This record gives sequence, structure tokens and C-alpha cells, in this order.
Amino acid sequence: MRTIGTISSVMGVAVTLLWSASPSALADGFPNKTVRIISPYPAGSGPDQMMRVVGEQLTKIWKQPVVLDSRAGGNGTPAMEALKAAPPDGYTIGVASDAQLTTNPFLFRSLSYDPQIDFAPVMLLFSTPFYVAVSSKGPYGSVRDLIADAQSVPNKVSYGALFVGSQGHLGAALFASLVNAQMVFVPYRDAQQMLVNITNGDLSWAFTSIATAKALTQSGLLKLVAVGRPTRSSYSPDIPTLAQAGGPELTVKTWLALLAPRGTPPDVIRQINVDTMNVLAEPAAQERLRVFGFDSEAGPPEELSKIIVEDGKKNSELIKRIGASLQ
Repeated sequence: MRTIGTISSVMGVAVTLLWSASPSALADGFPNKTVRIISPYPAGSGPDQMMRVVGEQLTKIWKQPVVLDSRAGGNGTPAMEALKAAPPDGYTIGVASDAQLTTNPFLFRSLSYDPQIDFAPVMLLFSTPFYVAVSSKGPYGSVRDLIADAQSVPNKVSYGALFVGSQGHLGAALFASLVNAQMVFVPYRDAQQMLVNITNGDLSWAFTSIATAKALTQSGLLKLVAVGRPTRSSYSPDIPTLAQAGGPELTVKTWLALLAPRGTPPDVIRQINVDTMNVLAEPAAQERLRVFGFDSEAGPPEELSKIIVEDGKKNSELIKRIGASLQ
């Protein structure tokens, strides 16, 4: 694995001890009260909907309420700060994306949390590829049309994404660079508003997930003309890859993970991990993953630790390339 320096020794030791523990070492009596999952996503978004499914199933297993606490905005920083400040007892955990864990540290000159020090990894949850979304009534019938228009006049074409440094932003900026076109970036706090602006012509295009775009694609107002994957998705076999559609070979996706505050007992983390993996393996959860276009990525905590470091190195290089930064 590539590294950005070294993984925190504290995190590495904690993960090793956690996964080497025997199944009988599960937390005694956990949980015996409400468990809160802090999320950086607004209600109604694809990740929010999927996490509500996970929470409902964990409620059944634990026989305790599992509630989703949305702290949207601020590049996910408010959610991460709330998780960092929570008691390390397992009753407050958090969901975070690669944006909070592998891009924010390289965007902000001063960040109020450290992904490798302030949190204990629980597990990678799922990932979703991003699609090129354009207006069904707009000028772009294909990726080739979009590229040609963008190359014709500098800054004529605009693209949107959820905040600076999101995978949608980094992917679109890299796309523009690879096709030698200057495009205007428009940041959004609300994914649905971004897509609505595409349908009414105020925005040219954006990378988005199937789940987020579902309502507008079903209504015929929005269309997905390519997917940022090396191969077509089994969820949408009729949609070509970017390369097949005349664009560059480019993978654009995002992933979600579960974290706990640093200091959360390893046996509690292990129980949350095992129970959540069981939830994601259930047919009902698998069906929801299919509907949302998500790929299950469930695995042990140490896998998440390695991915945070590896993707952090990749994203730091990309951020330098496109010159993105935040105060």
C-alpha cells in the first residue's frame, strides 16, 4: 500500500488488538441505550437513505433505538467535530466519506480534526460510482458533445459538486484537465438543488450517483450519459463508461465508512463491525444497495485504515494538481 508518511501507531496497534480479539470478547451488555450515528449528509440524500436502512436493521438486532443525526454542511467538518467530541463509549458513532477523511486534510490550512488520530476505524461500508449527469432537454446528447462544447469556448461550460474537495469536484476538475478544457466550478450544499439547476439550464453538468439522481432521471428531466468506472456497472449496463462514451479513462467514486471517537473500547468497535456486516449481508440490505447503486465494501477496521492513507496520498496529489484550497 502507498502511504502519506505512516499510519498513526496508536491507530495501528488498536486495530491489531481489535481484530485479533476472540468473538467471545464482545462488549458485555452493549448497547443498553440509544445509539446515535452522526452523518455529514442532508436528509433525503442517497447515503442518508442507506444509513437509515442500516440503522433500522441495527435497531432490530440491538433492541435499542439507532438514530441518525444529520450535521450537513461545512465540507462535513461539523459532523466530524461532533464525533470527535463525543464520549468514546460506542453510543455515538459516525459515518464519513472519503471527502472528510482523505481530502479535507489537504484542503484546509487548519483542520479541527485529524482522521488518523482522532477516530477509531470501524469499517468501510459501501461505495458508489459517479455518473455524468446532463439535462435531458439540453445540448448534450453524449460526453463527446459536452467535451466539444467545453473546448470551443473557455469557461462556457460549468459543473457543480457538493463543496470544494468532494469526489464530484475532484473528478470533474480532473476530467476538465484531461480533455484540455477550462470549465467553471460551482459549489453546492444541496445535491438536489444542483441537479435541478442542471435540468433548468443554470448548470451544464455534474458527477452524481444513481441514488441522488433517481427522482429526476425517472421524471425524464435528467439523463446519465456515462459512468466513471473502468467497466460498466451491473446496476446500469446500458450506460457506457467515460472512455466508451468518448471521454478519458477515469474512475470517479465515493465511499462511506463508520468511525468511532478515539478511545472507544476495541470490543465495542468489534461488535459494531460484526453486527453491521451482518446487516449489510441481509437480502433486504442487498436489495437497497442495488436500488441505490451502491457496492458493499464491508470489511475489518484495518482495511479502512489502509484505505484512508492510500486515498489520502492520491487525493493530496490531485488537489495540488488542480490548485484547490480552503482557508
